[in-house]
Amino acid sequence: MLTCEVTEGVADCTSCKLCFSTCPSELKLEEIVRYRRYLHEPKGSHRDLFRLAGKLAAQTEIAGWIKDVKTNPDSEIAYFPGCGPVFDVLLMRDTNYSGAAQAAVKVMNKLGIEPAVIYGCCGHDLYYSGGLDEFEAIKEKIEKKLEGKKIVVGCAECYQMLKNVYGADVQHFSEFLQEKCPDLPSLNVKTTFHDPCRLGRYNQVYDPPRSILEKTSQFNEMEHAKEDAQCCGVSSWLNCNKESRGLREERIREALKTGADILVTSCTKCGIHLDCIFHEKTYEGDPPNLQIMDLQELAGYALGVYDPNSTEKSFVIEKTGSMRPPGFDVPRDPERHFTDEIFENTFQCTLCKTCTERCPYDMEMYKIVKETRKDLVNLGHFIEGHQVMRDTVVQSGNIYGEERPQIGYKKKNPEYAVFVGCVGTYREQETAEKIMKLLNELGVSFSRIDEVCCGGVFPDVGFEASKEHAQQNIEAIKKTGAKKLLCTCPKCYRTFKDDPRYKDLGMDVIHIIELLSEVDFKPLTDKKITYHDPCDLGRHSGIYDAPRKILKSIAPNFVEMPRNRELAACCGAGGGVRGAYGVKSVQIARDRVSEADETADILLTECFSCLHNFKNAKKRKQDLEIYSLSEFIYDNMVDTHESS
Repeated sequence: MLTCEVTEGVADCTSCKLCFSTCPSELKLEEIVRYRRYLHEPKGSHRDLFRLAGKLAAQTEIAGWIKDVKTNPDSEIAYFPGCGPVFDVLLMRDTNYSGAAQAAVKVMNKLGIEPAVIYGCCGHDLYYSGGLDEFEAIKEKIEKKLEGKKIVVGCAECYQMLKNVYGADVQHFSEFLQEKCPDLPSLNVKTTFHDPCRLGRYNQVYDPPRSILEKTSQFNEMEHAKEDAQCCGVSSWLNCNKESRGLREERIREALKTGADILVTSCTKCGIHLDCIFHEKTYEGDPPNLQIMDLQELAGYALGVYDPNSTEKSFVIEKTGSMRPPGFDVPRDPERHFTDEIFENTFQCTLCKTCTERCPYDMEMYKIVKETRKDLVNLGHFIEGHQVMRDTVVQSGNIYGEERPQIGYKKKNPEYAVFVGCVGTYREQETAEKIMKLLNELGVSFSRIDEVCCGGVFPDVGFEASKEHAQQNIEAIKKTGAKKLLCTCPKCYRTFKDDPRYKDLGMDVIHIIELLSEVDFKPLTDKKITYHDPCDLGRHSGIYDAPRKILKSIAPNFVEMPRNRELAACCGAGGGVRGAYGVKSVQIARDRVSEADETADILLTECFSCLHNFKNAKKRKQDLEIYSLSEFIYDNMVDTHESS
């Protein structure tokens, strides 16, 4: 047996769309992955054998391989069987994945329909693995075959391609059967259903398959079903690895918990990989009695026209033809496949990392987005405002191009050098001033530096950050004689900790929330307070407990919003989105402000960008008060001191 190679980065994404439900910008991240795979062709699993097989299958003509069925090439109704025989031959196991197509056509025959059968490869694996030149070549060939036909298809991947990429008149087999055969015989079996990503989250086809299963069997749902169904872990043969195997084992265990005799799916790829992991006997003791079956096979079984337990193959290949379409030999050209949709999806990402929390692989998709932005900038595709901002920082040292204000709080030999950041220095000056006063009130030894932009935003939007400005900041920080760097901005905090330009800083970097969490605060308010986790402070830096320790001490009526900690909603300001897509940025912020407004009287956060965006997004009718946590502490400490 071939061993599965571990792949990383862009190859690991299955394009399952689990992340879509949590993305604040509702992006099609699969479009970014697909284009990046074209730019940087990834290596697949099984020593790339199956990616090669996909290219070969796309060039090969195999007609008439479905055995023992009645067809009519002139019929207006056509059936698209997909590539079942390819997998039966390549896997060299006792399989009959082609049986799904044979069962479907036999069911159609039972219903008095002799369909035309359109043989060929839909190109799904080429399309999603980045083989876009090759895909365009076979697409032209398949489109001619589809003309004038109403297509029935049982494979989820083929359904997604024919419906949404080809734009064909297509119906999934479950929808077809629900329409043509509302009454189905019942089998004495228990079933459960695995929702293929391409059928479910891509096309919202959830109920038709269940309608068939409820009529033909005793059906029970798995724990994760429909929109929340777990991915099978493999797409386009790129990532059959240890992690994806673990996902499939968990999926099998979910199916076993339902007590099902048959795990039904409607995707050849899902069926292959679930079947493969099940029969590798990776469970304790002997494998339980579970059969993995395609929905088309189950329907044929119920109607008595197909035997899923037969050892006879459902295909016969008498002859094949092959031709190499022109697209297989053209030089790679990024402009050929660049679209406005790819551009918009790439640059509207706030880099908030919520997708990682939903991803079965814990993929850090924001890194792929950043690298794709860099690719696009190098190709001449960028947001003009981002370029202007970069040029502005080069000329003036800050993102607003404004004269540096007079900065006080200069002290000799402090413990901390304080770095505020552009937004606090130029847009939220009042809040920044209160933070400095709070540090004084608490007796913190600090000195605020004469800073320039940390440059953290520029790699986020595809540009290089200034090494000269980084060196200027390092010198200013060291000039204070401080032992530690204290940041009030989460983005600056991350930049100083992680950006290679600051590797020579040579001191600990802490965020103000970490410092304040060491203070023994007394209760400061009876009002109901909630807290927004900034993405840079929370998901990117893992700082969740420190702010809550403070909140629980100053506000006995602290309450969480429904989305908090790792699942906290984004404010919409990050990743350069606020400057480039202002309307979208504010709308994202409004959603979060509304969530806070329904939860509490006061919304606190500890990020100047979040604070600024929330203030801009707040609707007039909302009574919600919005503050920085440190600002709120200062205001109420002063009030407490004055009243006492």
